[in-house]
Amino acid sequence: MHLVLVSPTSYAESFPIGLAYLAANLRPADTAEVLDAGALGLDVRQTAERVLAAKPRVVGMSYMTYQAEWCYELSKRLKEAAGNLVIVHGGIHASVLPDDALAHGADCVVIGEGEETLVEALDRVRAGQGFGGIAGLCFKQPGTQDVVTTMPRPLIKDLDKLAPPRWDAFDLKLYHETIHVVPGAALPIMASRGCAFNCSFCSSLWKQKVRYRTLDNVMAELKGDITRHGIRKYHFYDDNLLINLKFTEALCRRILDEGLNIEWCCEARVGDINRNPAVLDLLAEAGCKGIEIGVESLDETVLEKTNKRQTTDDSFQAFEHLRRSGVQPIVLLMTCNIGETIAGHHRQNRGLTRMTGRHSVFWGQYATPFPGSKFHDDAKQDGLVLAERWSDYVTRQMNFVPNSLLNDVPVRNRRWLNPLDRLFCRVALSRAARVTHLPPDIGVSAPTVYPLIDGTRTVRAIADEFVRVRGTPPKTTLQEVVKVIIALAQLGLIGSAAPDGQTKPYGLAWLLGLAFTQLRRYIACIQTAVSRKT
Repeated sequence: MHLVLVSPTSYAESFPIGLAYLAANLRPADTAEVLDAGALGLDVRQTAERVLAAKPRVVGMSYMTYQAEWCYELSKRLKEAAGNLVIVHGGIHASVLPDDALAHGADCVVIGEGEETLVEALDRVRAGQGFGGIAGLCFKQPGTQDVVTTMPRPLIKDLDKLAPPRWDAFDLKLYHETIHVVPGAALPIMASRGCAFNCSFCSSLWKQKVRYRTLDNVMAELKGDITRHGIRKYHFYDDNLLINLKFTEALCRRILDEGLNIEWCCEARVGDINRNPAVLDLLAEAGCKGIEIGVESLDETVLEKTNKRQTTDDSFQAFEHLRRSGVQPIVLLMTCNIGETIAGHHRQNRGLTRMTGRHSVFWGQYATPFPGSKFHDDAKQDGLVLAERWSDYVTRQMNFVPNSLLNDVPVRNRRWLNPLDRLFCRVALSRAARVTHLPPDIGVSAPTVYPLIDGTRTVRAIADEFVRVRGTPPKTTLQEVVKVIIALAQLGLIGSAAPDGQTKPYGLAWLLGLAFTQLRRYIACIQTAVSRKT
């Protein structure tokens, strides 16, 4: 039986590793074609045409929240063109909101890990039987259309029984997966599944459990990929590769003993780096070039609100340990989290400048209240949710602003902005545009917002006044005003009327540092462009 697995359009350039696992773990009687609409540049209509041309019996699609509407439209088109198609939805969004998927074209929804559940569902389709009794599935009862959710499927205990991802189902040249700090094409790999922590912004399905593959199994995948694809750079997608240091040490020793000669990066929590910093030397020797560390914020209030279970001192220590070992720290940040303030943004900027040695205005991805997370449950009482539809739930777009920032009262540190101030604000906001969806130009800028800061108006009131005077769209105006406020706060051009809200504008040393940082950034961009061409 033929199956088409669809990956929807995406702003990311990484591999859909979930579909690669699904394609690799079907029964021999089934064949799978992976159609990555994002990598191929296909819209919904073109994707539907490609799917129908393949004449599958079953179509599966896995998606995140911002991709849900795209998949709903694709499902509708497929059903209209071929009503006998069985459409299966999966992924984090469908797992959290299966009823929504069923209401938009899905015949059944795989909840959680899909390798075993999909195989059993395909067996039922092949036999012409219903889905009743398959663990980890949600579907509509034939005839009554009642929604049935079966018992949860236990997490896969023995990950070794899964075949490795089927990268031969992809055109590897279409992807730009990297290890961030070293140019060149990379492949993803997972040595484990799960995370033991419970950050408020995460909607993981792993249930705070971590499961590991055996070292033999991981090494076999690495060697196979090197042989088949000639790639020696790998991005470990594990939520935290360093949580089990014995496993990590053993993995590094196997990489060295068997002479794989690979370069790789991974993700880790700062606390696990600090538990045994000596292991970083072994990681570096085994080819680890960078570690993504979830700093998220350098504001203790924000860290507490997000349940990160770490402090700002932990982040500084981890950064120093990484720098001494020669492993590049890759700092992950979030903006617009619950608890953020004007003064907090200023302190964070100075802290990140001290930590990284880079002088800049720092923009992390935007905190997003994904369904299934505690953040989603708390968002409406702790701030203003700007997301109006599923496609808004993307971390490159401001879709939530906390009350702690909306109700803060900015205070000018200068009577007016001088030409240098305006230039730096323009540069800072242009950097924000590179990590976010570019909004329409509605005239919101530092020079137009600064005169509205009078020491009595809140950030929310400033946005409202801008709308009243200029007639601009309220939502977009608030998003752009908040960006300006964050940029002004980081530059020290505004403080807060709060008791601890005093800030200090940038000085000469910061200016020189900014110039040097910009020069390094442009050189890095040129090097990346050259490496992609070669």
